[in-house]
Amino acid sequence: MAISIGNNPQTGSTINQFNKSLKERDKYSEQLSTGKRINKASDDAAGLQIVSKLELEDAVSRQETRNIKDTSSLISVSESSLETSSDITTRLSELAMQSANGATSDTQRASIDQEFQALKSELDRTANSTSFNGNQLSGSTTNVSVQGTNIAVSVASSSSSSLGLSSSSVASQSAALTALDDAKRATETISSSRADLGAVDSRLSTSLSGLETSISANAEAASQIRDVDYASAFAERTSRDIRAQAGASLLGIQEIATQNVLKLLQN
Repeated sequence: MAISIGNNPQTGSTINQFNKSLKERDKYSEQLSTGKRINKASDDAAGLQIVSKLELEDAVSRQETRNIKDTSSLISVSESSLETSSDITTRLSELAMQSANGATSDTQRASIDQEFQALKSELDRTANSTSFNGNQLSGSTTNVSVQGTNIAVSVASSSSSSLGLSSSSVASQSAALTALDDAKRATETISSSRADLGAVDSRLSTSLSGLETSISANAEAASQIRDVDYASAFAERTSRDIRAQAGASLLGIQEIATQNVLKLLQN
């Protein structure tokens, strides 16, 4: 085999292959250390673009799930408050019925009306004190965006005036009969509001389930594109190690051969 002194093309080719093996070995070493197949755009530009889009969708979807869970908590607080209000209006109906009884004396009606008025005050206190994240809920509307769709969560006011009970009294038999109808209507109004909240909460629950499925699918897709196959990367790195070692040995042999030829020429 002829040996060229100076610009040896064989040595240059060996050096290029040696450097290429080192570069590839470093790439697989980085993948193994980070657990990612794509660590920079040059690794897989198209794959990185897809992963970036999936990660963006994932971040938005995760925030939407948090919004839904917060709204569900708001609904839960509202529903609990309305349940208390419903218990109160049910008791108001009982008191009105008791007062409307012809066998009830005026003295008894006066005592019954004291409890009736106190419960109306409790109705107002419950409505005014029910809040979520610092915002009063009674008579409020909260909007939550789910996958581009705006869902309104309306909580009916449960104050005595909103329920038509502000002037109700059971101090007399005739007033008690009127109050009985008012209390029944108030209970029906509250029940209707609770049903509306339940329907919205059910819708949010379905949306949440869909989002969580989407998040899981996106995460799996991104992982398949982005994450490294450890067995494959380890095998590739080992292969590049062997090639680099072989290249280094070959370069050493070529260098010795060149030096020997130079010595012969000098003699």
